Amino acid sequence: MSNPSWFNNDKETDSPNTGRDSNAPGWASDRSSAANANNSTISNTKDGGPEPKYKCYSKYTMHMINMGVCVFVAATGVLAIMFATDSARIPQTLPNIGLVLCNPNNIADCSTKEDDIGNSFVGAYIIIFALILFAFEIAQVCHIGILDKVMKKNFGFLYGINGKACYIIFMAILVFGLTEPKGMATACGIVTGSWAPIMVLFYMKFPDHYDKVVKYNPATDE
Repeated sequence: MSNPSWFNNDKETDSPNTGRDSNAPGWASDRSSAANANNSTISNTKDGGPEPKYKCYSKYTMHMINMGVCVFVAATGVLAIMFATDSARIPQTLPNIGLVLCNPNNIADCSTKEDDIGNSFVGAYIIIFALILFAFEIAQVCHIGILDKVMKKNFGFLYGINGKACYIIFMAILVFGLTEPKGMATACGIVTGSWAPIMVLFYMKFPDHYDKVVKYNPATDE
């Protein structure tokens, strides 16, 4: 008596995997290798795959420029504080003018006490703001998880191009508020204020050069 058709193992009609025992050694690894081979193109185009070189170069160039802007802004703030607290500038009381701080070697290099106090506060503020943006860029370049979590929790607007651009413009406005050193403050304000719209225009032209960052979620990021 002949066997039923389902009992026979027809090698020509069965697929390579259907005739193999699932308990045989290497069966699972073979299926995994086949699946990986079929999905290799898909995985390389997703976030888990290697990132294109043009995106890598563009991204790190942006980080370096932002850090350079932060250094420029912070240096301007430091010079403003040094000028306001320079011990070589002595107070002199002049009739009908009030307390004036002057450089003994250059009587034209004078400013009111109120201006120096304002420069000190503005200089301290722009140093703090520059350090915040610098810390954000360091967290992205060096992939510091703890610092990145702190920045995402407290300064999440920096992860969007519009928020970062507005933040840089705000720093430029503060720099323009410095009266001394006038030349460096003007140059720093122009450079900083001009960089923000350039960064936005670059994003509008090449949006794929930027990473899409998930916003802070207290349920999962704690």
